[in-house]
Amino acid sequence: MASLHSQGLLTKDALANLSEDQMHSAVALGVRAAAVTVSRAGANPPWAHEMRD
Repeated sequence: MASLHSQGLLTKDALANLSEDQMHSAVALGVRAAAVTVSRAGANPPWAHEMRD
């Protein structure tokens, strides 16, 4: 969701017309965020700056 939001793609029209690359990018960011979250104690998701590194 964060990836789609940052690209301005959280509208009905944009979501209906997502390209494969846009979807792949969004899912890849979600997977990276999930990996960081489960590596930490508790429900502690990464900050945005940690995802840019």
